Amino acid sequence: MYESLFRDRLTIAKHRNGPLAAEREVYLRKRMAEGYSRQTLIFHARQLLLIAEKLRMLTAGVTTIEIGLAARRSATKRKDRVKAQQRFIFLATKWSKEMGWLKEDDSPIALMVKEYESFLGSVRGLSPKTLVHHRWYVTDFLKWNTQQGDESRLLTSVTADHVDRFFINRCKTGWSRPSAACAARVLRTFFRYAYQNGFCSVPVADSIHSPRIYGLENLPAGPSWQDVARVVQQMDLSKRTDIRDKAIIMLCAVYGFRSSEVCQLRLDDLDWENSRIRVWRSKQRRRQEYPMVNTVGEAIIQYLRQVRPSSDRREVFLLLSPPFGTLSAQVVYEIVSTRYDKLGIASRKRGPHSLRHACAARLIDQGFSLKEVGDQLGHRYASATSAYVKVDLRSLREIAVLVEGGVL
Repeated sequence: MYESLFRDRLTIAKHRNGPLAAEREVYLRKRMAEGYSRQTLIFHARQLLLIAEKLRMLTAGVTTIEIGLAARRSATKRKDRVKAQQRFIFLATKWSKEMGWLKEDDSPIALMVKEYESFLGSVRGLSPKTLVHHRWYVTDFLKWNTQQGDESRLLTSVTADHVDRFFINRCKTGWSRPSAACAARVLRTFFRYAYQNGFCSVPVADSIHSPRIYGLENLPAGPSWQDVARVVQQMDLSKRTDIRDKAIIMLCAVYGFRSSEVCQLRLDDLDWENSRIRVWRSKQRRRQEYPMVNTVGEAIIQYLRQVRPSSDRREVFLLLSPPFGTLSAQVVYEIVSTRYDKLGIASRKRGPHSLRHACAARLIDQGFSLKEVGDQLGHRYASATSAYVKVDLRSLREIAVLVEGGVL
């Protein structure tokens, strides 16, 4: 197997003599049978060797936390540290699952976080993406807290002073004000839950204060509509990737779809007979229906007819190389941010969410109300919409004049 991927004898010997050589070869042969390209197999071979070296006790069982710690160690000196960690975690988790090495983490921290996540998902109705933020910040605090004392006590001895010292430590090691504010919101929710369920004896939540964040300090959040049009116009429709990416970008820009909504869009959601398109709104827990805009419909049809791989999958958008899996939010982010970089477009947000901001700003500029814009974006509360339209100062001033005049 390694001889078919590499030509250099020393490289072949390194992979042959490295840890878990036979297990790594099994994984690579499976991917080859699925149609992975030689270039992708070479990348996976290198990653698997790195994983096997960093997780020596892999065959004895490994948890997701141990994989995360190994990923952090492996990417410490790399410039693309975040992406390197993500690649490590994704492949190590997938390989471990296939080989039966991945085990459930039954530590007190993991069990508490899992129970808390269940509460947020079933009772609060938070989306999977929001749960990721809660899981990360809560786990980070609990790990830091156990390093300060007895793990068996976990939260029983936590006070406001402990939380303050945690924030001071993290801000010294690189947290920005927005990161600290996000952590404060998450930990306030967590400590209310912990106090109500008797996990901590002191109501710590009320003592957690966020750093001041100014609503207009980072304008604009998304690109101008002219820049959005430029992204679409500059696409080379002789390329398969550009045909697919055009349809994705237009869905994000015209309808304001989130990346998760684009990834989850199914063929059954496209009602060509009635010119309608349906999307699952995870935060509202319902499907929302829109009229099919002609230009968007044409872009999707071109993708379906010319580019989309033949597959039993019902998701609309698929990867264009074997095994033709579904897109992830990270892939959609790369699709948008790469276009911005190529055209030199300035935008504080670089991913598909920036197109959502551009969509909202354009609707406000055309005279739609905050309620109408919120309905378009799938917001439950009007306050959520204000974050997207804060860039349109002219319209906001006009609204203020109407309010003062008693029109609203």
